[in-house]
Amino acid sequence: MADSKSTTCNFSKICGQNVKVKADTAEWKISYSGGRLFTSQPIIAGKTIIFNLFGSGHVEFGLFCADPDQLINVSTIENRNEFKYLHTTRVHKIGGKIHVICSEDGSKVTFRRDSQECCSYIDVEKQTWITANLLFGNITAQIENLYTSFHRVKGENINLTDNKSKANLKTINPSAVCYIPHRLHTNDQIQLHLTPVKIDDRPPSVYFVKMAVSDYDPEIFMKNLKPIHCLEDLPVNIIPAEVCSLEGDINVKVCDNKVITKQSNLPEVVANTGIDITKGFYCLFELYRVKLSCLRNGPALESNISSQNTSSSNVNGLSPSNITDGLNQEENHRVIGTKSESEKEKFDQIFDIIESLEREHYDKLEIREDFECVKCRLSEIKNKLSSPSIIHSQIQESEIAMKIRENYSRLLISIDPLPLSDHLFQENMISFDNHQHVRNKWQVDPTNAKRDLLAMLMVRKLEKQVLRKVLSNCKQEHVHDILFPEDAM
Repeated sequence: MADSKSTTCNFSKICGQNVKVKADTAEWKISYSGGRLFTSQPIIAGKTIIFNLFGSGHVEFGLFCADPDQLINVSTIENRNEFKYLHTTRVHKIGGKIHVICSEDGSKVTFRRDSQECCSYIDVEKQTWITANLLFGNITAQIENLYTSFHRVKGENINLTDNKSKANLKTINPSAVCYIPHRLHTNDQIQLHLTPVKIDDRPPSVYFVKMAVSDYDPEIFMKNLKPIHCLEDLPVNIIPAEVCSLEGDINVKVCDNKVITKQSNLPEVVANTGIDITKGFYCLFELYRVKLSCLRNGPALESNISSQNTSSSNVNGLSPSNITDGLNQEENHRVIGTKSESEKEKFDQIFDIIESLEREHYDKLEIREDFECVKCRLSEIKNKLSSPSIIHSQIQESEIAMKIRENYSRLLISIDPLPLSDHLFQENMISFDNHQHVRNKWQVDPTNAKRDLLAMLMVRKLEKQVLRKVLSNCKQEHVHDILFPEDAM
């Protein structure tokens, strides 16, 4: 995929819950969608419940032999003895119907779709609820029976309509964001390779990658946003408008403040990042049913990551000598005064432990790969700690971010995001895209509009006096007093 001068690059291990990262590969998977549903009432002997499915996506069905009202955490029911998974069905365009039939004596439940059928025996002495889990996609599930609806206890990513008889996902591709933990600059290039991920040995009908850029380290806001998120939820600029949806190579090049994307035989797409290129920016991706492999090109980018790579062939080397060489090169490029000798020794001790464990499990390929991921992540952390610019930016950003975290619940109740977003945009503190994002999100999901605006404040380089002025102008002095009670207005 690249010439001999190309250098592999790794994705950050800080990513969405539905992304599996191994070094230079990020793969979409489904582990949690927030799409759990229950019927409002337990099933009754001799009754049939009909679910009408339409849209495109996957949904699981099962049985739950306990009252959903007793659940503390909906996402953990798969680990409970009362839960029984029965059937997964794929919905594509034409949809379909699932008939859930309870036998006359109440001891047997049958799930039927077309000619497919599966059964389960249940305890007639216990009440049993039907449960569905919308996994991904724009799939909608509707109960056709009169006077029957979905339970008020549901996953955090579920939207209920039509008197709770119809359900769909708020975010159709939850928790699938990943990023490359290095800034890109003019003339830097990334070469990606996109491969669709099969489920049950069947290729997906729809798959894609979205891209976005951010002038702030994504680690800051990825750690502080809700579990269910997509690129549209993050304070980033999405580029380009078109998504990459063909198997094969994707070439990305940075030219001034523009990103040029070329996929297979399609024309180039040029997108303006809206970011000051002198500082560089981070590149983020949202995966949908794909595996993304990353290969980096460009001398400027290679020099940026020289502290993590001793040659083009040993970034994922398994021998202890490779790691030692990497650390020696790192120390040759250390910035004077940023880390003490004692702190360096702590990192070296961690590497020694990992190398010892790696030698012990050298015959187990998967474990070796996990060790490599850990070592790459440690290198990322060490490089960040040895960079004065990053240390400086973290201090600036963390002052207000820390206050927001400490008072997060109170701020969610207190802030009025629309006037605050107006004044932040007017003062050129957030981009027009982020301003519009808050306004649009407010129309459909006011609470998450507040969350997103708080996330933007956490990553902006604001000083207390500047924030005080903005909050005063939009008549939200009480927000300032929550953040800084010692300087109450």
